[in-house]
Amino acid sequence: MTVNELVSSAVVLYMQGGREQELEYVSRSECSQLGWYFWLKNVPGVYEMEMKGYDPEMNSQGAGREDFYIRYYPALDEDVLESYSVLEQLARFDKNVFDDSEITTDMEEHEICPCCAVPQKHGNHGHEHGSGCHCGHEHGHQILKRRPKGIPGILKKFDMNKKLFMIGDLTVSINEKATSFTASLKTSKSIIERAQEAITIQQAGETTVLVEKGGIDRHVPGYELSARFMEFFCGRVLETVAKGKPAAVCVKGGPVAASGSCPNVDETADITIQYIFSKGG
Repeated sequence: MTVNELVSSAVVLYMQGGREQELEYVSRSECSQLGWYFWLKNVPGVYEMEMKGYDPEMNSQGAGREDFYIRYYPALDEDVLESYSVLEQLARFDKNVFDDSEITTDMEEHEICPCCAVPQKHGNHGHEHGSGCHCGHEHGHQILKRRPKGIPGILKKFDMNKKLFMIGDLTVSINEKATSFTASLKTSKSIIERAQEAITIQQAGETTVLVEKGGIDRHVPGYELSARFMEFFCGRVLETVAKGKPAAVCVKGGPVAASGSCPNVDETADITIQYIFSKGG
C-alpha cells in the first residue's frame, strides 16, 4: 500500500464509519495529487494538507514516504488571524483571493460526498447513498447545513506562495514490510518571522508603518494549531487503517498525550508531534 492509498482509504473509512462528529465537511484540494481541506466542527477556520511531491519509484515497492504542507486558514473573525503576517491578513480579507461563499452541500461538486465520502453521481443533487451510508442524508435530500468556504479560490491558489498560511510540515511514512506507519508533524511552539524590510501602507496620502524593519511580522501559535489537527487526523482518521491506538510522541519535551499541552521549550524551538501505528489488516 502506498502513502497515497493509505491516506485516501483512511479519510473514506473515517467518513463511512459514521465517525464524522469531529468533521463537518471534507473536500479534495485541487492543487496537489493528494490533498484535502478539512472543515472541523467547532473550529472556525479550515485546515489543508497538500502533498509536496510524489515519488512513484518509492511507492511502487509498496512502501514509501510523502511530505505534506499543513496550513490553517483562519476565519475572518478569528482572533488568531491577527497573528499571521501582514501579507496573509491582506490575502485573507481579499474577496478576489478567498472564497467565503456558503457551502451548500447539495450544490457542490466533489469527487466524494462532502459529508460521508460516498462517491457522487450526477443528478438528484449529485448524491447516491446506499444502505451502508451513515451520514443520515436520504438520496436526493436537500442538505441545509451551511458554512463559509474560507479557502483560496482555485485560480488564486495555484499562484499562491506555498509557504503562506503554513503551520507545519507533515511526513507520513510506511515501513518496508508495510507492517507499520508513522505520521510526524514538525512545527514550532510559536512560528515567528521578522520583516526583512519595513512594511508600510498609504493612507490619505501618508505612509503608515505597519511593521518596522526587523520587527515581528508573523507570530503564529504553531504547536496549538498543529496539535489540534494531528489529534483529529491521526487520532481519528488514520486510526481507521491502524491496528490499535497510536502512540503520540512530542520529540521536544518527551512523551505527551494526543491532547496534551506543549512541552516546556523555547518559544521558537522546533517541536515534532509523532504518531506511530501498527498497520491494520
